[in-house]
Amino acid sequence: MLRFSAEQFAQLARLQALRKVDVALCNHIPEWAQSEPKARREFIGICIDRAARYGLRSGRSVLAYTYCAIWHGQMFEESSALLLLLLTSPLPQARKTHAMFAWDDDRFDPHTSTASGDAAIRRSLELTTPWGRR
Repeated sequence: MLRFSAEQFAQLARLQALRKVDVALCNHIPEWAQSEPKARREFIGICIDRAARYGLRSGRSVLAYTYCAIWHGQMFEESSALLLLLLTSPLPQARKTHAMFAWDDDRFDPHTSTASGDAAIRRSLELTTPWGRR
């Protein structure tokens, strides 16, 4: 009978997460698909670890975090005090992810500012209030 240790199982789960995120990004970002696979895996690994520190562990949340890191830089969350506060809050990861994407959408508008990004986060949190507060 084949047996895996907890450490081996964790390594397999991480490898699967890396692959899923990479495939999704390759399918949607041509520049990403053209970059070196080893560099992509390293970048995603860093993002998985950083996202986990904020309680973002689902595939969707890790993908969202990695997507933001690609477009806004690896330390993107530090560009907004409210975004950093959101990510370090005890809110459910679905609400954090939704608000992070609202911030991301705002950042692509050429007329944005820190204030407009913060406003996008606040609107998102108002819209997701029925999901529950913690």
